[in-house]
Amino acid sequence: MLNTVMSERVRRITNLQLQTHLTSLCITNRDIANLLRMMEAEVPVSEVRELVAPLAKKAEWSKALARAIEDLESVADNAKALGLECAVTVAPCLAYNATQHSGVFWQMCAVSAAQRACSKHRSADIVAAGGRYDVLIDEFCVVSRSVQSASTRQASGAAGCSMSLQRMAAVRSRAAPTDPASGAAGCSMSLQRMAAVAAPADPNPSICVCVWGTVGNSRDGHRAARRAQLARELWAAGHAVCTLECKSATEAHELSGASIVLLDEDNYFCAICWDDNRVREHRLPYIEVLDFVKQKLGSDSVKSPEGNFGRTISWSDESRDRDKSSPNISVTFITSSEKMTRNSRRLCENQINTQITSSLLRLGVTQLSRSRVCVLALACEAACVRSLAANLDLPSHSRELLGAASCTINSFPRRRKIIEETIEELITMTSTQNNQSRASEEVVLYALYSIPDAVCRLLV
Repeated sequence: MLNTVMSERVRRITNLQLQTHLTSLCITNRDIANLLRMMEAEVPVSEVRELVAPLAKKAEWSKALARAIEDLESVADNAKALGLECAVTVAPCLAYNATQHSGVFWQMCAVSAAQRACSKHRSADIVAAGGRYDVLIDEFCVVSRSVQSASTRQASGAAGCSMSLQRMAAVRSRAAPTDPASGAAGCSMSLQRMAAVAAPADPNPSICVCVWGTVGNSRDGHRAARRAQLARELWAAGHAVCTLECKSATEAHELSGASIVLLDEDNYFCAICWDDNRVREHRLPYIEVLDFVKQKLGSDSVKSPEGNFGRTISWSDESRDRDKSSPNISVTFITSSEKMTRNSRRLCENQINTQITSSLLRLGVTQLSRSRVCVLALACEAACVRSLAANLDLPSHSRELLGAASCTINSFPRRRKIIEETIEELITMTSTQNNQSRASEEVVLYALYSIPDAVCRLLV
């Protein structure tokens, strides 16, 4: 019966022929009406339960449907947690070749803003299609059961799709406005470049994040969301990351081939690193995982001269030559008697680099590599940093700087020592920069950063 239903869906037979065939199978009019309603239904995941629940007449079918709906909701929630922004629509009778795809078949459609009001999509809008391939994986496992090293892969499943770059280009060309009165121009697309971008540079990912559970409001749900958020942050940082649903680091390493496996353990993340024939394990707080990965996979070289107030870092000339889109930033930590760990400092440095780059882009600075920014990271609250940045005016004489900072000292007497050290460091920096010879097009800026509140302010 499923093949007949699919024939009507792809318009091989008419709706009247379908109803005649269903009547010949002695199916009641009520069941035919329900089936036709299901064929036309395309609803969000949140409405699936309401759609299919009245159709289950037996308790065993009701339980099976409830379990299937819970699995579907779990997949949708986890996909959104991993960064999916597309709308997920469920069509119960979309299944094509259900045996091969284990009952799950999906399509990706290109929908414009004008088409969102209509739930139906044309076949020309489909740019990708796929499903589950557990049956094919089982067939491969039958062949590989004689291989001892493949024993860990026998219980694996797979999901995938076939994507058409030609269809994507055609849909994009149709959607591009061509009316000269609209003020918009068309687009030029290169299928070779799209294929090059889509092709992975390295078949084996560098990092594997172990994920499990369902994102939700419970304690386990929050932990599942944290694991998904970690994968998103690693992707955003440009790392080659894969995710596997397993709780064993060894199994994740064998299945993915990743050199670093990140496993969530209570309040810490366990980072297991495979280096040649050695295995090393590190326990890290969540906020330090991203910085640890950058160090392990070879981050920018950093110089760390000792100073009176903290560590000052700057990127080497070779690093600047490799990355012309980043400003040259040096950071001086002023923490008074408070001590900071190495990982905490690196976390601050990464946040400062992100905020400074964003601020320079908003100000219209295009040649970021010609910008030199001296940042003072202060162990004081954001209000103190904002007040100090508002009162300081650079370049100024040392007496003028001390007078401008007096207002902030009166407002924050507990931070007097840090503020005075900040002024002294600013005086030293400005005098040093004035005495140094630099290119005429190079821009030197100064900024203040609040360590506890992660707030950065440029000095003007």
